[in-house]
Parts: sequence; C-alpha cells; structure tokens
Amino acid sequence: MKRHPEAVVYGLLLGHFLSSGLATGLIYLFGFSLWSLGLFIGLAVVWLMVSLAYLSGRGVRRDRRGSFGKLSFKAWNGQTYALFLALLLVAAALTFEPLANLGKKTPSGYAYRKYFTGDFLKQVAITAELSRGELPPQNPWFTGETLHYYWGYFILPTSFHRLIGLNFSIKNLIVLSILLTDVFFLFMLFSTLRLFTTGQVAPFLAVLVGITSYSYEGVYLWWELPGPFVSFLEQARAYNMDAVTRWLWGEPQMDGLFRSLLYSPQHLQALTLLLAVIAIFTLGNVLRSFSLSLVTGLMVGVSVGYSVFVGLFIALWYGLCLGIQLLGFLTGRFITAPPPTTPGAPRGTLPLNNWSPMEAQSRGVPRQYLSSFLLSGCLAGFLVVLYYSLGMFVSDPDTGLMIYTGRALKTYGPLVFLMNYGPPSIFGILGLLLIWKKRGSASAGLPSSPLLYLFLLLFLAVTVVCTVALKGFLSDVSLKLGLVILISLLFFSAIFLEFLERKWPRPAFYLLLSLIAGPALLTVLIDRDHLADIYNEKFTLYVSEEDMQAATWIKTHLPDRAIVQSSSPEFEVTPFTLIPVLGERRTAVGDKFYARIFQVPQSAVNRRKKDIARLFETDSLAEAMEVLKKYQINYLYLGEWEKETYPFGVQKFYSFPRLFEKVYENPRVDLFKVLSYEPELITLEIEAPIALRAGEDPTAHVLLKNQDPLNIHTVSVRTEVMPEVEAQDPLSAVPAEAGPLSGHPVVLQLVQKEEKWIPVPLPAIDRPGTYTLVVQVVQESIRHTFRVEAESVKGHLGKIQDDPEASEGKAVFIGAESVSPGTWAFLLDPKFPPGDYILNLRVKTRDNRLPDKIFTWEVVATRGGKRERWEVSGTDFQQANVYQSLNMSFHLTGEDTLKFRIRYHGGVDIWIDEILLTFNREPSRPSITRKVYPSGVQVD
Repeated sequence: MKRHPEAVVYGLLLGHFLSSGLATGLIYLFGFSLWSLGLFIGLAVVWLMVSLAYLSGRGVRRDRRGSFGKLSFKAWNGQTYALFLALLLVAAALTFEPLANLGKKTPSGYAYRKYFTGDFLKQVAITAELSRGELPPQNPWFTGETLHYYWGYFILPTSFHRLIGLNFSIKNLIVLSILLTDVFFLFMLFSTLRLFTTGQVAPFLAVLVGITSYSYEGVYLWWELPGPFVSFLEQARAYNMDAVTRWLWGEPQMDGLFRSLLYSPQHLQALTLLLAVIAIFTLGNVLRSFSLSLVTGLMVGVSVGYSVFVGLFIALWYGLCLGIQLLGFLTGRFITAPPPTTPGAPRGTLPLNNWSPMEAQSRGVPRQYLSSFLLSGCLAGFLVVLYYSLGMFVSDPDTGLMIYTGRALKTYGPLVFLMNYGPPSIFGILGLLLIWKKRGSASAGLPSSPLLYLFLLLFLAVTVVCTVALKGFLSDVSLKLGLVILISLLFFSAIFLEFLERKWPRPAFYLLLSLIAGPALLTVLIDRDHLADIYNEKFTLYVSEEDMQAATWIKTHLPDRAIVQSSSPEFEVTPFTLIPVLGERRTAVGDKFYARIFQVPQSAVNRRKKDIARLFETDSLAEAMEVLKKYQINYLYLGEWEKETYPFGVQKFYSFPRLFEKVYENPRVDLFKVLSYEPELITLEIEAPIALRAGEDPTAHVLLKNQDPLNIHTVSVRTEVMPEVEAQDPLSAVPAEAGPLSGHPVVLQLVQKEEKWIPVPLPAIDRPGTYTLVVQVVQESIRHTFRVEAESVKGHLGKIQDDPEASEGKAVFIGAESVSPGTWAFLLDPKFPPGDYILNLRVKTRDNRLPDKIFTWEVVATRGGKRERWEVSGTDFQQANVYQSLNMSFHLTGEDTLKFRIRYHGGVDIWIDEILLTFNREPSRPSITRKVYPSGVQVD
C-alpha cells in the first residue's frame, strides 16, 4: 500500500460519498436523532467488517507488478512522494494567509475579503441550515423556499458539526474541509497525470503550472496600466486579477485552480471524481466489469450532488464514452487500455495504437456489455433524478440555459482562452499536435487510446463555454467548465512536457518552461496577495464589533428555526447578509444576490423586498404586523442602518412592549422578539353582567384605553346582544330564530395612552331572558404623529447641548455669538400620503422682546413644489427661555417627501428641541377589538 497510495485515497474517496449518501438518507428519515446516529454507526461498522473480510481474502489479487484489484496503478517511490509533498507545500503557501485572515479582527471591524464573502460564507450558511435536520433544506436567504443548490458536499461537515457540538465553529470546520479536499484533488490530479507519462517530473510540472502559472491576465493588466511596475502593483489593487478579461473585454469569465483551492471545495470534489473516472477509463474497460461500471456510475451520479452543472456535464461526457466503448464492441473495433504486456515497455505506459479489431475470445458476452452499460447509466440517472426530487435544481425559465456567446469571445475569439489559460493552452495544444504526429507509432510510449476520451472532454467543455450561458448569470457556465478545460489541457501539457524533457537538454527545457510559464506566475502571486490583503477597503467587507457580537448572540441563543429579519445595506448594496452567514439563522429575504441566485423567481424576491421595506418604513402597526405574520418573522434586527434609514418607522418596535420584547442590545444593535402577530391597540373592559328590565333603554359602561404611544385614534364602539336561553315564563320566551340586536355606535377620539370610561347604548330588549353581550371597537381613522428629534438630524448649524426641559434631555443650541447666519436643511425620507398636516416646531429663545426676525421656518414638498414659510421674530414667543410650539398647516396633494429649512438670521440664541408632524389617515386594515361576555345581560 506504501507503493500504491491510490488504494487508500480511492477508498477514502469512495467512503466519503458513501458516508454522505448514508447520512443524507438517515437525516431525511429521522433527522439528527439517536436513531440516525445509531444506524449510521451500525451500518458503518458492518460495511467496515465486510471490507476487511474482502481485503483479507481473495477479493484483491496482487501480483509482482503491484496491481490492486482490476486497476494497475503506477508504483510510488521516494521521488514521487517528494514531488507530491512539494505540490502540497506550494498549495499551502498560496492558501494559508488568505484562509488565516478570514474573519480577522482589524481596526475597521472583522474583515472578510471579497469572494470569501460570497462563496465561503455561503457555505457556512448552507451547513448551518443542513444542521437543522430538514431535508430538503430551506433557503436561509428566502425562508419557506426549498434551497435549490448542490448541498451534497456539505452533508459530512454538517454531520461532524452535529457530532462535535453546535457551538463548534462552522467556519473552522469548513476551512478544515477545504484543506482536505485540496489534498484529495491534488493527489488525484497528480496520480492520474502519471498514468499518461513514463517519468515523475512532467506530471509534477503540469500540476505546478495548473495551480501557479495558468493565466496571463496579470501580464495583460500590466501592459494596459500606465507607469512603472511599482505603480502597476498599486493600481492593480483596484482589480480582480482572475477576472481581468471579463472586466476589460466582457464575458465569459474563467477562473483558475488557485481560487477553487480557497473557496470552491464542492466543485473541486466533483472534479476529483472526474479524475477518478478518467483513471478508471485509462486502466480498464468499464463495460467489461460490473464493479467498474457500478463505481464509475456512482461517481458520476454523486458528482451532480457536489456541483450540479459540472456533474451534469460529466454525465454527458461519461455517457458518450460508454457509448464509444459499446459501439466498439458492436462494430468489432474497440478502444480500451489494458496493462502493457510488450517486453521492454515502460511500466504503467499504454501502447499508442489500441484501436484494433477485437479477437474472438476477447469479445466478451454481449449481455455483460449491455448490462454494464445499463447498470452504470441507470445508477447515474437515478441519482440525478433523486437530486432533482430533493430540489437541488429546478426547471426555471428565468434562470435556464440559453444559446449565448460572450462578448469577449465574439471580439477576441481564441485569445480569451490564451489569456485565461495561457501556459496550459500553449503546452496543451503542442501536446495535441504531438499526439497527432505520433498517432501511428507504437514506440512513442504514449497512451493514445484514453486520450480520445480526454480530447472529447476538452472539445465538449470548450463548445459549451462558447455557446451556452445561464440567464441572469452569464459567467456561471464558464466559471465551472473553465476548470474542466484547464484540467483537460494539463493532461496534454504533461505529455508534451515529458517529450521535451526527454528530447531537449535540461537547461534548454527549463529555460523554455520559464519563458512560457514564468510570466503567468505574476497573476497568481498578485491574486494571492490581494486575497490576503484585508486592508483593501474596495474588496473587503468589515463587520463591526457590535454586529459580530449580535450575530454571535443570535447563533448561540435563538432557536434553530428562528426567522430573523433585518434591512441592512446588503439588502440592496452588497452580496452579504449578516443573519444567515454569521448569525446562522433564516431570514425572510436576504441580499440582492443570494436571495435570487438559488433559482428563486425575481418577481418573488421583489415582492418580499417591497414587503420588508414596508415593515420597517411604515408607521402603521397594523401594516407591520401583517408583514410579520405573512412571513412568520420571529425576531427583528435593528442596527445602525435600520435606525438611520427608517428613523420613524422603527419607533413602533420600541413603543409596544407587549408586542415587541427587546431580548438583546448593545451600543449599535437592538434585537426584538415578536410576541404576537395580532396588535391590540385599543383595549376595552366592561362592567358585566348588566341587569335590566324589559323595555328599558339601557347603557353599558365601557373602559377604553389607547395603548398607542404615538398616534391619536378615532374609534367607534358598538354593542350587540344575542339570546341564550328561554325565560321561565313560556309566553315571554325569546324566539329561537331571533338574531342579534345592535345598539347605536358611539364615536370618540382617544389621544396617546388615554383611558376613558364611556356609556355605550345597548339595544332595546322587549323580552326577559339571558343574553350574550358583544362589544366591538373599530378604528375609524388614525391621527399619525411623526417625531424628529433635532439633535438626531445631521448637518445642524449649532451644537448639541444637554437641556432638562427638552423632550429627550438634549437640544440643538444655535448661539448668536458662535454661529453665523446660515441655513439648516434636511429631508424627511418617508413618503407621506396626501392630506392635511399640522407641523409643530418646539423651540425657545433667550429674548422674546426683539421685533426683528430670528429665523425663517420653511417646509417644501419635494415633488409637488408646495411651500409654506414662517418668519419667526422674538415677539412670536410668549416667554423667554421657555419652550413653545410653533404650528404651521400644510397640505399635500399627492404622496411626497418633505424638506425642512431653518434659516438662522442671528441676533439672539435659540434652542430647537423637536419637530412633530400630525395627519389623519384611514387605516389600511382597521384594527378590531371584540369581546364576548356570555350571560352578560340579564333582563327581567
């Protein structure tokens, strides 16, 4: 096994996706429970015992050539291990610092480099969602919707997360998973490339080029930017190095392996399976072996769960390869790759020309070929259908495939591939030419038969990238299949590099290699430096200390399935949502990118965004509660953005402690728990039962209380009585069909927090008996109040002073000696509905005897152009040094915003406390309070 580590790695790879599949099935059936844990351990032990029994018996046949099972991998020696260790060290040097800086604390906050904010933090949110034990999982950025994403890779990290404990950092678990996947991938790439060469150096150099020197984009940007090299390095900080051609030329964008090593482990895992299938196709005839058909079909199907588009592409290529083998059997011509038997042939090398007539004894049994073909295809197809049924992907016309050729491909053609995959393209094309030239030579030592499969892989990938795109995500196909193109080119590059190494003197060979691959090293080195640079504000997201503390509290204190909603800047500005990725909880709608990317219709996203904006913006409690109830939101996150963007709308959350309980706070963040979705703005009580005589004209005394501390409510109160039982005198019994009797309504106005006893008429009752009493209070109109504290408005003329007479203990002081005449203008962001307004400015002055004007107060409708002005003089104040309310009427003809201007003319000191706006509005959903009192009325 030391000489053939593939036996271990392939076993681990097989165990990885078998364990993932087993865990998926158990989670689907039992969730994360003792049942699922016990069954998982039990089945794993049974599988291990069966495997050990197989390995210790005759299941594995070894010979002196070191063949394991039916596949003859090339033996490893000390040099092989040293070269692979060197590849791991190079990969570690490239990835260590960017991963180490992930979430690092800086003076600006906790730093997350761009692209990590998308891919890596997305993986944290998906793992947290899977850990809730619901399959298929919900979309944490769009709660209630199935997560249409290939989450198969994250099943094992999720299982470890549950076993280790929910308090263990998912971030650290994902980093560990990325590093292990990188090792798997590099091993499989190096091992599979060795099957196509006789030596060790060429596959090592091909892998090294693939991860460090694959792109000329850095050199091209250096050419485009003016100035010397030092200036270029500084200017380059403003560019995404691995997307230079997309920025300057247009789509498509194609990334290299370096970025996949950092934050795309799911795609690397699918590509690892692809490499395993290539190795199996290289070393054996899949259709002549049920076990190989089973394993390769399983690998292809599982790859769809790791990366849907890459997996489906692999399935297409795999089906064509099986078809070629089947066609070869049917026509008597075949492409296969048996182990070399030619004397003197290098071990592990395949004859160049294996396209030859089949001998009669090697034709095999037709049923076996067809059975293997059907077994492999049906297994892969079954897994694809299974993933579809679990909602990993859907048929969405808004995000489906379309025929599309990128702008860069139309303009620059093959230069796009040369720029993105420069050295691999050059070496790979030369390798293809070499293979074509040597195609008939059996002494070439090249494995030409499996190269047909590799050429088919490259051809299909290039064709799809050039002709297909996803609607709305034009670079999505090229970003994924570009990696397939790169890997395919590395195979042909390894063949050409080995040819040069054998034919050329060593200095000349390495000089040529340096001239071609050396310039491309600039791209990865700069990209690595940029991805580690957490002080580049353009490409770095900073999470404040307060936001991080709040997110940590959410993660450790709130229920797993809680829905927490914010309206932070990422809602419209940046692809990052705090709640799912750092708080690890669901949200009704997240940022503009991830709320949409998982095949959620744009119209649905827009509707939710509109509703959530209304939730935070509206001053109507009934409207807010309607949104909360609609999406079953449990908690509200109020950070700096929410408080500054919706200064009036968020007041309702602080004003109703019976509906919103503050469960967490820090200097910048408040978190409220929604206690009820049914607001009771007006409460009522009544003295019952009420005793009456038949024929009287009675009243009921009702206590009403306005619990709204912000607004004045006009309500109507009405009573109804319904018969319950018959009276003792049969002649006066209430008819069974008699309906409810209604009294006359009483309309009254309740100011903020007012309690009032009122008499409400009962209906006239002619018959004795016992009656049920119903009292109903309905909102007729609301007189809304908007309050703006002057000290909270930016750009004021004076300075903020403590003032015990001010409403909040502070006021804006504008001193005649310290402030020159000037204008203080500010805009009230909420759009106000049409209607009549009373504007109230609470202000005081040091001297009320001056007849000259002190300041001019002006209000302007932003769109409508309506303007009201009041030139305020000292004599407009009744007393000096006492706050007075200055009222102004204003009418809006349509929905509009209001702009306030206070022009200070000087001459005397003034203090401005607050501005109040009041207006009447019909409630969109009238709040109704209704109470029923059985046996509430007794009539004699």
